[in-house]
Amino acid sequence: MKIIVLNGSPKGKTSVTMQYVRFIQKNFPQHELRILDTAQKIKRIEKDKNTFQDILEEIKSADGILWAYPLYVFLVASQYKRFIELIFERKAEQVFRNKYSALLSTSINFFDHTARNYMNGICDDLEMKLVDSFSANMTDLLKREEKDKLVLFAEEFFNSIINKESTSRVFATVSKLKTIYSPGESKPEIDIGDKRVLLLTDTRSGETNLKRMLEKFKETFIQDIEVINLNNINIMGGCLGCIHCGIDNECVYEGKDGFIDFYNSKIKTADILIFTGTIKDRYLSSRWKLFFDRSFFNTHQSVLSGKQIGFIISGPLRQLPNLRQILESFVEWQQANNIGIVTDEYEDSTKVDNLIKKLAKRSLLLSDKKYIKPQTFLGVGGRKIFRDDVWGKLRFVFQADHKYYKKTGFYDFPQTDFKTRVTNLLMILLTRIPKFKKGFQKDLKDLAVKPYRKAVDEESLIKTVKIPGVLIVSLSFIPWIIYWVLSGIGSTMSIIVPLVVIFAFMSFRAIKKRYNIMDIFSFIYFIAAAIVTYFTDSIFFIENSGSLGYIVLFVMAIFSLIIRRPYTMEGVKSDYPESFWRNPMFITINAVITVIWAIIFIVNSVLYVILSQPLPIITTNILIGLGVVLSIIIPKVMPDQ
Repeated sequence: MKIIVLNGSPKGKTSVTMQYVRFIQKNFPQHELRILDTAQKIKRIEKDKNTFQDILEEIKSADGILWAYPLYVFLVASQYKRFIELIFERKAEQVFRNKYSALLSTSINFFDHTARNYMNGICDDLEMKLVDSFSANMTDLLKREEKDKLVLFAEEFFNSIINKESTSRVFATVSKLKTIYSPGESKPEIDIGDKRVLLLTDTRSGETNLKRMLEKFKETFIQDIEVINLNNINIMGGCLGCIHCGIDNECVYEGKDGFIDFYNSKIKTADILIFTGTIKDRYLSSRWKLFFDRSFFNTHQSVLSGKQIGFIISGPLRQLPNLRQILESFVEWQQANNIGIVTDEYEDSTKVDNLIKKLAKRSLLLSDKKYIKPQTFLGVGGRKIFRDDVWGKLRFVFQADHKYYKKTGFYDFPQTDFKTRVTNLLMILLTRIPKFKKGFQKDLKDLAVKPYRKAVDEESLIKTVKIPGVLIVSLSFIPWIIYWVLSGIGSTMSIIVPLVVIFAFMSFRAIKKRYNIMDIFSFIYFIAAAIVTYFTDSIFFIENSGSLGYIVLFVMAIFSLIIRRPYTMEGVKSDYPESFWRNPMFITINAVITVIWAIIFIVNSVLYVILSQPLPIITTNILIGLGVVLSIIIPKVMPDQ
C-alpha cells in the first residue's frame, strides 16, 4: 500500500515526529510511506499552485493518509495550519474525501488532546475515514513497551485500509454563522486612566462583523486605545522548532524581523490585552497561530502573568468547545485573568453591544483590583507538566525556564513540604492504633472542615483590621525604635523590652504561619544582646546600639537578597493576590526596595560612628523616612505587571 505522510514539522525530516514514521516504515517494509514536508515547504506551496497540485496528485494515488505532526502551542504548527487552510481555500476537499487516515503526534503531552481534537475535526470536515490517533510523548520511542504500542497502532491503521473497515465521525459539521452585527449608537464613558489597553487583531477586508465589534469596543473608552493588526507586523516566518531560545530566550529570528521587538514593547507592557479574530476552520487564522508560535521565544514562562486578557471572536464558537478550551487554557497557563469572550453569535445586536461594553468595563475594574481568578485543571495541570519536565529531562535544553522557575518559586514539589511529610508520617503511624483509627474515622468530617470554619470566623476580623503592606514592614522597626530610644538614655531595659516585643511579633506570625526575615534577625540579635548585657554586665550593646543595630539590619537585607526573598516582600504580599507573588516584576520591585534599605542601613551605621549626638539621630531618621517614601513610590513608577 501507498501511505502519504503529511509532515507537520517545520524541521522537515529531521524532526522527532519523523523518527516515529521511520520506525513504522522499518516495521512494515511491505508498505510505502511517502513523506511530504508540507509544513517546512509552506511558502513554496502557498506561492506555487503547481507544488500544491503535486501534493494533491500524491494524495489521490494514496491508499491512506497519515497526518504526522509535533505539538506547537496547543495545536499544530502555524505552517501546517496554513496548509490545512489552503485545502479549503482552493476547494480541494474532494481529494481527501473517503480516504483512510490516522493521526500521529509527538509532544510532552501538554494539551496534545486539543491538537488531536482539532485534527480529528479537520478529518471529519474533509469526510475522511479516520481510524485512530496516537499521541506520543516525544521520548516514547526510547522505550520498548511504547514502541510495541506504536507498532499496534500502525498495524490497525493498515489493516483497516485493507479490510475496508467502517469508521465513525466524532465531530459534527460546523454551521456557518449567518448573523449580521449592526452596532447601536453609544457614547464613550469608560476612562482608562493610566492603564495600557491593547487591542490585537488580524482582521482583513470582508470581515465586517469583526471590524464592527472592534470599533464598538474602541468607542466605549473616552481615550483612544491602541489597535495593532498582526498583518502589519513584519514576521519573517513561523517558529522553526529549533529551540535556539531554550538557553537564554534568544530567538533565531532576533534582529531579522519585527516580531520580538513588537512582543516585548507592546504585548508585555500592556495591562489589558484584547485578542480579536475570525474563526477559520476550527481555530482562528494561521496568522494568529503564527503569533502564538513565535511567542515561544519566551519558552514555557508566564510572561503575561497578572494581565487581563479578553477575546472578541467572529464565528460559531459555541460549536467549537475545543477552541474555547484552547483560549481559556492559554490565559490560565500564562497566569493571567480571562475577562471573557464575546462573539457575534446573537441575532440581537443589542446583546452583542452590551456584552462588548461589559467586557470593556470588566477589563478596567479587574485590572484595578489586580484580580486573577483561581486556576482550574487547565492551568494547574498544564504548568506542572512544564515544571516536572524542565526540572528533569529538559533542563539542559530549557535553561532559561529553569532559571525562571527557580526565581519565581515555581518548583513547588510536594516532597519539599517537610511539615506535611512529618504530619502524614505521624498520622499514618497513629491510625495503625485501632482505638485512634476508630476515633479518627468518627471525627474525620469535622476535622476536615475545622480549618475552613476558622478561616471564615476570622474573616470579619481580617476585614476590619487589614493593614497596608508598607505598614506591616514598618511594624518590624518597632523593637529597634524602642531599643534606640531606651539606649539613648542609657536604660538597661533597652534590651529586654524590644526582646519581649519581637517575641510577641514572632509568636503572632507563627500562629499565622507567616515568617518575616527581619523579625528572625531581630530576635537573634536581641537574644545575643540580652546574654551579653545581663550575664556579663557589659553595656557594649547599649553604648553602640545605633551602629550595631544598623549593621545587623544591613546584613539581614543583603541575606534576603542572596536567598532571593527580599525582606520587604513578606509584608507587601498582603496588598496583592497570591498569583502576583511569583511574578518576576513583583520580585524585582521588592529587590530594588530592599537594596535601597540596605544602603540606608549601612549609611546610618556609619553616621553613628562618625557623627556626634544628636546629629546621628536626626540624619538617620530622615533617611528612614526617605526609605518609607521610596517604598511607596517605586511600585507605582515601575512597570505594572
